[in-house]
Amino acid sequence: MQQTIDAIVAFMDTNPNTDWETLKAAVPYQYHQTMLEATRHLAKTGYLSREAIREDGKPNVILKKL
Repeated sequence: MQQTIDAIVAFMDTNPNTDWETLKAAVPYQYHQTMLEATRHLAKTGYLSREAIREDGKPNVILKKL
C-alpha cells in the first residue's frame, strides 16, 4: 500500500484539489485495488481533508490536500 500512498501524494502535491476519477487515471493501474484504503489512510493522517472519505467509506467526488 505504501507505493499507492506515494503515487497519490505525488499527484496531489501538484494537484491539491482533484476528483476521484482524475486521481484514478493518474495513479498506475496496479495500485487501483489499494487506492481506497490509501485514501482513507491519508485522510486519517491529515494529508487529505476528512471529507475525502464519505460516511459510507467510499471516496468523495472532490479530494482536497490540506
